[in-house]
Amino acid sequence: MILTLANQKGGVSKTTTAAALGQGLQLKGYKVLFIDLDPQGNLSYHLGADTLESPTIADVLEGKKTPEGAKQKAADTWEIIPSDHETSLHQHSTPPQLLRERIEPIKNKYDFIIIDTPPTLSALTINAFVAADRVIIPTTASTYATQGIIQLYQTIEQAQKLNPGLKLDGILLTRYTDRSIINRQIKKAIEALADKIGTKVYKTTIRQAIAVEEAQATKTALFEYAPKATAAKDYKDFIKEIERGIKK
Repeated sequence: MILTLANQKGGVSKTTTAAALGQGLQLKGYKVLFIDLDPQGNLSYHLGADTLESPTIADVLEGKKTPEGAKQKAADTWEIIPSDHETSLHQHSTPPQLLRERIEPIKNKYDFIIIDTPPTLSALTINAFVAADRVIIPTTASTYATQGIIQLYQTIEQAQKLNPGLKLDGILLTRYTDRSIINRQIKKAIEALADKIGTKVYKTTIRQAIAVEEAQATKTALFEYAPKATAAKDYKDFIKEIERGIKK
């Protein structure tokens, strides 16, 4: 199962969610591969990957390395094909099916491949959609959230012409507090939009917690750094929700 996480807006916990989802699945016994498609390389940094002297996803896209040759075991734990600034060279003219073709030889070796994308609607994002089985949209309950989701959905529709099996799995609300009136109002608007475009808002919402940033700074899995943190509990619930949805 290839899961792509996408949102063209920054600051919505997209990379945080990609890391937590993949790490949580691996800690449950699944075989997981991370692919960092974001030239900023935040996922690579968080997982402790080497991007200075090791191959990256840019080398895979250029045909210089196979996925097997580019992947590494970050922190002796997490299998990842990392990213660095060279990946930005592929944001504009990369053929939409290139990533899918490149990772085809290894995709059946993993239970889950988690793809993190740049905070832009670029050729890299379209590649991630064409390669994926399902898309997850993390978003905050912000004023412009629905506008961003509509733009993403339109891009997903374009990708479905090349990947008819692609499904928008759902929308995940992050940094969410049920005590906020505006958060609750925007959540209702996002739920109405989700229904209109044939998807769902996950029942799980992710609360903000300082432990998330601390875990990122120490390059430690949230579930190991602060297993009792509210966000750790929320992400565990989210992973269970993903598992149930896949088994249906």
